[in-house]
Amino acid sequence: MSRPSEAYSPMPEFSSQPEGPPQPGMSPTTKTLLIVLSVFGGFVILCCGGFLVVSGWLGYRMAKSTTQDPVEVVRIAQSICPHELPSGFMPELGLDTDFPMKMKMASFTDGKGTGTITFSLLSTGDDESLAGGEMNGIRVPDEQDVQGTAEYQVFLRGATVPVYIAENEDMGTFTAMAMHESDDVMAVVQVDLQTDAYPEPRPIVEEFLRSINQKAGKGEDIRNPNYVSPETEPATRE
Repeated sequence: MSRPSEAYSPMPEFSSQPEGPPQPGMSPTTKTLLIVLSVFGGFVILCCGGFLVVSGWLGYRMAKSTTQDPVEVVRIAQSICPHELPSGFMPELGLDTDFPMKMKMASFTDGKGTGTITFSLLSTGDDESLAGGEMNGIRVPDEQDVQGTAEYQVFLRGATVPVYIAENEDMGTFTAMAMHESDDVMAVVQVDLQTDAYPEPRPIVEEFLRSINQKAGKGEDIRNPNYVSPETEPATRE
């Protein structure tokens, strides 16, 4: 039996050498969705034990809900949040199922592995962790958060919600995420861009957010009127 240190290394190795152009294959979003399905399938097998017929049926049910049909991926995304995609983004993967919970996901990529837009919709039901707005360490912003910390806001599923921006210069990434929770569902829209391919990511994100507002009949204004810039002097803050 291999020692744990040989079987698993918790930290990936990084190289300072350029990796060359992106190779064709699945984007991180696609891999994440497939991992979710695989984990669920493994859970089913462990719970069902020798009931292969039952576990096989459950696996088939989940697999059938996943699609790479561009028309279906677009349909799923539009049902979560009407929008217009930025130029160059194409449908990649979709998921639409009500088993074991209501769940919709749709991902779009730029075909180069440097940009991803994802839409997701999850049923909260009676799960206290979801009903409280927490999932995988992400907390749904409350009304107080919206007042000053989010530069943008967007109309998502019947409510104006903050759009949070995360820039990581070391990793070269730019992320914008909007999240809204109602009594029965949680919706998330997220844009991930690599800044080496998109040195000016904000105009792309702003155009995308405006399209969401326009589709909702809310005009083009995406600026949060209560936003307080980090550069603002403390004396000028309320």
